[in-house]
This record gives sequence, C-alpha cells and structure tokens, in this order.
Amino acid sequence: MNVVEKLIAQRAWTGAGQPEGLASVNPGDQVLCRAAFRGMHEYTAGMVMALYGEAYGDAPLVNPEQVAAFEDHFVLIDHATVPEGVKRARLAPAMQLTREMVEACERFGVRLHGPGRPFKPGVCHRLVVEDYASPGDIIAITDSHTPTAGVLNAFAFGVGSTAMAFALRTGLIPVTVPKVVRVEVFGDAEGVLSPKDLILHLIGDPYFREEQWRSSPTDTCVIELAGPGLDQWSVDELSVLTNMTVEGGLMTGVVAPCKPIVDFLRDRRGVDVTDQLVHPDAGAEYERVIRVDLASVPLTVATPGDSRNRAALADHTSVAVHNVVIASCTGGSLADLRAAAAVLRGRAIHEGVRVTVTPSSADVATAAEAEGLLELFRGLGAVVSEPGCGSCIGNGPGIPLPGETTASTTNRNFARRMGAPGPVYLVSPAVAAASAVTGVLTDPGTLVVR
Repeated sequence: MNVVEKLIAQRAWTGAGQPEGLASVNPGDQVLCRAAFRGMHEYTAGMVMALYGEAYGDAPLVNPEQVAAFEDHFVLIDHATVPEGVKRARLAPAMQLTREMVEACERFGVRLHGPGRPFKPGVCHRLVVEDYASPGDIIAITDSHTPTAGVLNAFAFGVGSTAMAFALRTGLIPVTVPKVVRVEVFGDAEGVLSPKDLILHLIGDPYFREEQWRSSPTDTCVIELAGPGLDQWSVDELSVLTNMTVEGGLMTGVVAPCKPIVDFLRDRRGVDVTDQLVHPDAGAEYERVIRVDLASVPLTVATPGDSRNRAALADHTSVAVHNVVIASCTGGSLADLRAAAAVLRGRAIHEGVRVTVTPSSADVATAAEAEGLLELFRGLGAVVSEPGCGSCIGNGPGIPLPGETTASTTNRNFARRMGAPGPVYLVSPAVAAASAVTGVLTDPGTLVVR
C-alpha cells in the first residue's frame, strides 16, 4: 500500500469491540476511520453544533480532549479595509457565530483558541501543525485547508458540518479511499525558489488543472509528496504544498517520511517520531508517479481568477502592484516572514504600495518579534496585525482598495475572495516583498544587492 492507503487502513474502525485496522484498502473502498483530532472554527461551529443537538441532544462528545475550536476567521474584522457601513454589516453575524461557538465549547468541554480565550490564538491550520498533528493521524476540520497538517505525514482533510457532528459523537470519520498520485521532488532549489512556486507549478499542470486523474464524478485524489528535494525545506515551508493541494481539485496532500518532519517534532515538542512515520510499501501502486526536477521549476505566480492559473513570474514583471499581503495559513509562517524580511532589509517600500503582514499564530508573532522581523516591517511602514485569517477571507487589513492590484502569499485569488473585486496574483513571500520594493511584480534576484 502507499502512504495514504496505510494511513487509512491502520485507523479503520472494524466494529464495536473489534481491533482497529484493516490489512489493506483499495481506491473506492468506504471506510470509517478513528480520528485523532477534530476541529471547527466560528464560520462552521454554529451549524455543526445545531446538527449535533438535533441528532444527539445533550449526549457528551467522544474524547473531547481531541477536539478544538478556533476563533480565527473573524478576529481581524474590525481592521478590515472596507467602508464602515460594510464593516458594521459584517460584525453582527460574525459576533453571533462567535457566540454560538463559545457557548458550545463551554457546554461540551471543548478547548477554545483565540484572543483572550483559554488557548493561544492563531489560524487553525497553523496551530494544528504546531501542537496537534502527528505522523499517522487522521485529522478532520470543517475547513477546506485542513490538508495543511498532511505535512506531518498525517491524513488531514476538510469535512462538512454533518460529518463533523457525527465525528464529535462517535470519534469516527467516513472516508472513501482516494486515488493517489506520487510526486517525487529532486534537485536543488536555487535562489529564492520556494514550495509556493512548486505547488503553483504543480496544480497549474494540465494533469491537475483539468483533473485528468478523474474517471468518474465521484473520484477523489490525493498527492503523496516525496523525494530528496523536500529535505532542503522546513516543515513551515513544506506545509504550503499540502495546504494548497485542495486548490488543485485534490482531497488533500500527504508528505512521505522525511528529515524535516523528524526535526520539526523534535525541536517543537521534544519527541522522536522516527518509528511513528508511515512509509509506503515496496511496490506500492499509484494512479501516476510524477518526477519534478526543481531546476525545471521557475519562479511562478497564479494570475487572477484561479489558483491554477500558472504563469512564470518572468512573463508578468510589468504588472503594477499596489497592495502586498504577507499572511494566512499559506504565507504567514515564521519561514515566510523571514523570507520577506530578507528581501526588504536595507530597502524601502515603493511609494504607493501598501503592505500588510499577518503572522499565522501567536507563536509565529512572538518569534518574529524576538528576531526583529516585525520591527523591520513596521519601520518600513507596513501594517502588522495580530494573528488571524484576515484579508485572505476578506475580513482584515490588506483587503484591496478600488483600482488596486494585489500580490498576495495567500492561497486563493478568485473574484472577491479577498473582499473586493481587484485582481490578485498569488506569489511567494520573497516575490511579494520584492514587488513591494519596486511597485511591480519582481524577481528578488533582480534587485540591486545592498
């Protein structure tokens, strides 16, 4: 079996009182899996708990210590760069949804993350990587970017409110075993080439853009990422790959065992997960095996309208940029802020360009402050916000103003995703920073050395 099949098989529920796990699974099999972690945020928690109440009343959650709720999507709405009337119209439903989540957490004993809450704030997907996910886990959250946690050799995917209500009561998640495409990465990343460039390059390939792996409407597909090319990046950086698999029409992405996973969990949590990692079997079967030489991957952008609108940065360096956003579960990690700071240090932000920096978690913000990164950004005139989803979801600073073109490290650029109709180019943190310096989409390697 491949990594994905083994992850599903080893967590398969076989009946009450029966040993967990199946000897094997195949694409298309219907399986109930034991979830190691379940999560929701304020956009979805109210619906989840309403469905839970209808089905189960006051029955307790199964293993509530393995459940968390996250206040992240609305926390920066007060700072949204939208007209005051629009902001006021958004605040009332946002506050109501947040209240519903807080009440449910208090009622059922669920840990709550957010500003001023019992547990630290941050974007849910970053917090799950920091503190919850481990190799071999099945992880379900009511959000499409749940695949982020697949960077830790886990099977992580988004689910709907009905599935989550069922999971809260039973601890089980229904899974259809997907097709699996193995992507083997090799070669060296030259210059500022990053996982953001790689994932934009991958999902923009016709095989994924046109979903050529799909033979029926009900098919699902997962990328298994592997190869020596991954070892040169950190988990922070690699998480961009799994985070954005969903933009390619995929269910999720899973990183095969690699050194960055072991290093991250040793340094972050003081644990050795070497023996916990899930490896593919020799002779494992795949829908397709794709080999990617990093030397063949250019600095890449996604042009406005779709994350799969792959284009070489070199073909778009005349595009004027007025708004730069370095943020989100995709582009607000410590590694992302370091990459942006490395370009901005010793330079100035171009007149007429707004820059917004939103760390993806409290720990990221604390570390970035300690390293002087946030002071650097502020000193250049950037807006540095508290952690949260912010402008990625159209609820914070950095929302495009009328007439602006945006370069963003976020994950989606379809019309009005960021809360306004202006064109959005998806870029890496280094390219975002270089574009802030010049006022046009820019290869950082072309900047004058200082």
